[in-house]
Amino acid sequence: GEFGALGSFNADGSGNITDAVLDTNAVGSAPVKNLALAGTYAFDSTSLGTMTLSGSQGNATFRFALYPSVSGGAATGGKVIEFNGIKSGTGFIAAQDTTAFSKSAINGDYLFNFAGSSASMTRVVTIGRLTADGVGGFNSGVLDMNNSGTVFSAAAFTGNYDVPGASTNGRGTAVLNTTLGGAAVKLSFSFYIQS
Repeated sequence: GEFGALGSFNADGSGNITDAVLDTNAVGSAPVKNLALAGTYAFDSTSLGTMTLSGSQGNATFRFALYPSVSGGAATGGKVIEFNGIKSGTGFIAAQDTTAFSKSAINGDYLFNFAGSSASMTRVVTIGRLTADGVGGFNSGVLDMNNSGTVFSAAAFTGNYDVPGASTNGRGTAVLNTTLGGAAVKLSFSFYIQS
């Protein structure tokens, strides 16, 4: 079924991965939140990388290729793939700006786009706009959702967000409160700040 993962890690330039955390969500399973990980990485002669992450749920190995663009002596991102006979997937790596790891850095208007599955394995897509106040609140927002053909248009919402003051990985949480089809709905998220 559908599976999504999002996280952060620090590559030390010597083959070690530290301060790594991961959030996952899969149909039919409880979400995994803020899972601590550690690991290693290495490059082969063609500059392709292999990364292994280990945590309380086991090990996962990924192959990756970094973009050629560099900022501050580090690659700005890359592409990653996992395939182990049980599951496979692709994604991206993006450099993070650690000076943006605060609630106050999330201020102004933002757009969002989410795609995934419902608990009954039907497709759900949501797009919207929100205004963050820089102190942990979403004062206003509007979203459109297509839940397997049932469409909710221009649904207003409010909400809140948090990025802990001592965050070293840019992880935050958010809640959006709206009404869809006459029913109150609470949407909960984890996010990681990139810049």
